[in-house]
Amino acid sequence: MFKKIFCVFSLVIFFSINIYAAPKDFKEGLWEVTMKMSGMGGFSLPETKYTICMKKDNYVPSEPADKNNQQNCKTYDIKVKGNTVYWKIECKSDGVVTKGTGEMTYKGNNFEGKTVIEQPGMKIIQTLKGKWIGECKGK
Repeated sequence: MFKKIFCVFSLVIFFSINIYAAPKDFKEGLWEVTMKMSGMGGFSLPETKYTICMKKDNYVPSEPADKNNQQNCKTYDIKVKGNTVYWKIECKSDGVVTKGTGEMTYKGNNFEGKTVIEQPGMKIIQTLKGKWIGECKGK
């Protein structure tokens, strides 16, 4: 009996944490993300746009995977404070490890944030802006 109560209690806590872990102003659905990269020795790249379906368990936007890109990235240590999300990122490509941090604040149908990525001799800043454009299609 104790095991059943413990399991049910654990599941309630698990689902409660996941439901309430998202930023307060986060809206599930399809988001258009605009990203601009700068800081590469004063060099900037043009803005790029992509869309991504984000859910309450996936509210840190990431670019769609490029089949030709051998980079392996992971996002971890995600923390939420009010409407702001903080995270760390680590990428491995051709034996080089690149680390960074990110933060983003949701404001209704919009968000703004940045990611700072560093490796020896280089610092890259990705500025992120997003707008909610509707419900996710498909699933």
